[in-house]
Amino acid sequence: MTFFAIYPAVNDFTSVFEFQVKSDQTIGNNYEMSDLLTSKIEPTQEKCPQLSFYHRMSQVIINITSGGDSVGDLSINCKKQLTCDVANGIYTAIGGNIAITPVVNGNTGFKAIIAPQVVAAGTAFATYEVNNMSYTWKPKTDLTFLS
Repeated sequence: MTFFAIYPAVNDFTSVFEFQVKSDQTIGNNYEMSDLLTSKIEPTQEKCPQLSFYHRMSQVIINITSGGDSVGDLSINCKKQLTCDVANGIYTAIGGNIAITPVVNGNTGFKAIIAPQVVAAGTAFATYEVNNMSYTWKPKTDLTFLS
């Protein structure tokens, strides 16, 4: 028998399921609960097999060079949902893009957990708003986020 373990736990676990990151990762433990960890153990005779967990999401860190602290608001435009096939190690982003609110990362940036995905060149990916000004960043080439 093959054993699977995931964190955070889901009800009615099957080896293929859907998972989604939290839209506002600044609230409570939403940032941590957006990170999916999985473990798979092949059949063994061990009475206490060791579990090795792997991060299946992507972490995005965006640093702001503004001559000061991260006083503005940042939103990341991306897919937040994915289909997880733990048995085969396939994690595929699904659904449309939504705004993710990242947490502050130190004094000069932000970080967020997102689903592994490709963000097409020219797509508005990050928007920073500060002092009634809005700055949008669009990648010049496709961005590939892996687990």
